Amino acid sequence: MKRLRLSKPVTVSGEDFFGRKAKITFYPCYNPGWHWMCGNELIPIASDLVVGDRRRITLGYKKHRLEIYEHIGAIRFTGLDYIAIQSSTWPPYFGRIAEYWEALKPHCVEGDGNIPWIIPRGQIRSTSYKDDSRFVEISPRLFGGLYAFVKVDMSEIGSEYVICELPGKLTDFFSAYTLGWPSWLYYPSTLADKILGWSHHERITWQNNNAKEELLKKIALHRVGDLLGALSLISHVDLISGEVISHRGSHKLDVAIVKDMKSF
Repeated sequence: MKRLRLSKPVTVSGEDFFGRKAKITFYPCYNPGWHWMCGNELIPIASDLVVGDRRRITLGYKKHRLEIYEHIGAIRFTGLDYIAIQSSTWPPYFGRIAEYWEALKPHCVEGDGNIPWIIPRGQIRSTSYKDDSRFVEISPRLFGGLYAFVKVDMSEIGSEYVICELPGKLTDFFSAYTLGWPSWLYYPSTLADKILGWSHHERITWQNNNAKEELLKKIALHRVGDLLGALSLISHVDLISGEVISHRGSHKLDVAIVKDMKSF
């Protein structure tokens, strides 16, 4: 995968999940990999910064917090490198990755060489202690690149799977909105939209206004984006080269397997 670099700083502004003003800036950096600007410190972004994995991935360093990192870190799989980010605790929320990448892409230039890949030495699996049919698994892929098989299975709706192979196009995965769950949240979200001006109601995939087949496809596509965001935390410099299976996976399982990679 060709390395990309930014030609200039790029700021993305908007509203955070709660409707407050928020922004994140991506800076070109002299050091390879991705870094987080915490005050005067430049901190490599890797799994040891994860402090939360319920419904989203949260990074923490000293008094600093960065929420919903999965929507930011997934961009690493475009090949964008030598990056430092500075952000409000809750960055601008779009329910997906696309807006970040659309802002960055016009300012990307081809850098020197290729992105380095890191290969696990064996198979690793992270399984839910409540249900062993829910797991994320990584196996080596010696010739480089990433192959991800993601299956979602919701008892009241059905199941669907998608495949992502990198290097490759990420448009569909970056464009898929997050699932609104549980489904009854659709009604308070509608009220918040109409009465309070909450801007994110249309940026969520709701069971209430999608046919089952379309809904499942969107969920699976977004799940790939979340998985890539988590996998970006394995190393702040290298990307994972492997075959990944996510079967009814979650942020919690993603983070667990990323942390397990430290022993390989």
